[in-house]
Amino acid sequence: MIPGWRLLLLAPAILLFNEIYGQEMMNDQVKFEDYFETLSKQHWTKASHTFENNLAYFSGRNLSVKDGRLYLMLVQEARKGKPYSGAEIRSRQSFRYGKFIARIKPATGEGIISSFFLYDTKGKAHEEIDIEFTGKDKNLVHFNHWVNGRENPAHFNLNFDASNSYHEYSILWLPDYICWEIDGKEVYRTTKNIPQSEMRLMFNIWASKTNNWAGSFDKAHLPATLEIDYIKVYSYKE
Repeated sequence: MIPGWRLLLLAPAILLFNEIYGQEMMNDQVKFEDYFETLSKQHWTKASHTFENNLAYFSGRNLSVKDGRLYLMLVQEARKGKPYSGAEIRSRQSFRYGKFIARIKPATGEGIISSFFLYDTKGKAHEEIDIEFTGKDKNLVHFNHWVNGRENPAHFNLNFDASNSYHEYSILWLPDYICWEIDGKEVYRTTKNIPQSEMRLMFNIWASKTNNWAGSFDKAHLPATLEIDYIKVYSYKE
């Protein structure tokens, strides 16, 4: 057994080793990137669906590209039994591990969810890795990951209003851990319940029914927009 004082001395070295190990597992070249000069049909699909906790139906009509940025909108338009209309895009390509970077500006307003996440669209077991903004907490970002339908939520307090300006948010997903970064700095890491399935990269904006998490939705904030400046994906080295 290593004495406690030696563990304290070893801790910084172990953390540095893990960081170096993680970087070595990533390829130097970007596997996939998009600066949104157009919305490429080769890389993305427009989603058309909804789910129980969502007050909006996802429609491709709420996606647009302008001046090198992608805009996902939530609007007051009834569609297919839902009182509002949101937007979602999914990468055509699936990924298993890697580093996923997006420079985004989320929407503001209680009950409005802006999401950047990875999701297993084919497996029966629910696996997912999330970065989410609820709109009501402008200085808070939510992290989560799901394995076998069970969530592992966490959050981080920002020193800025996320809806005011663009910032870079990252997910580093490796076989034995996930870490989340903001503007290149790691802010949270977990080694528990790591997803192992191939997942697609996704973005969406929607209105939540869960008041205690997202706040009470107020349509006065509509139209609301999630703005994406660029995305980059670095692949994992087996």
